[in-house]
Amino acid sequence: MAKRLIHIRPVRKEDHRFIIDMASRFLDFPQEEWRDREKMLEVQIHLAKEAIAGRPHGSELYVAADEEGNLLGYILLGIAPDFYTGESRAYAYTMVVNKETEGKGVGKILMKHAEDWAREKGYKHIALSVLAKNTRALSLYQKAGYQPEAISLVKFL
Repeated sequence: MAKRLIHIRPVRKEDHRFIIDMASRFLDFPQEEWRDREKMLEVQIHLAKEAIAGRPHGSELYVAADEEGNLLGYILLGIAPDFYTGESRAYAYTMVVNKETEGKGVGKILMKHAEDWAREKGYKHIALSVLAKNTRALSLYQKAGYQPEAISLVKFL
């Protein structure tokens, strides 16, 4: 099978349904038992609509597409302040690939785009967050050189 050519481009109006439909992919890995999956999906759909609307302010939404125009995934990039210094740094708010192309390099290409985007804007760092049980994404990020900076812990009372 020939390797597909994948390119990254800014989102277009005709891509909006794809972005919203991909919200369910954020539940395609084990979730904490106490999380309400319906509520999580509702929140992810809301966040997808916010991304389409250009929020957070100044964010940029990109899609990965193959040479035939099939959409394979997307990434939302923006700027967020460092917690301690307040200094602005690049932030990958959301990244997702469709189920059919998972594990075929699309996420890696999207993350490379994020890093290039950050460098072009003059940032020294790029940050992101990932849920602890999303081991596939966590592995991708670690292989790409991302390191834990902060860990969020939860205890039931």
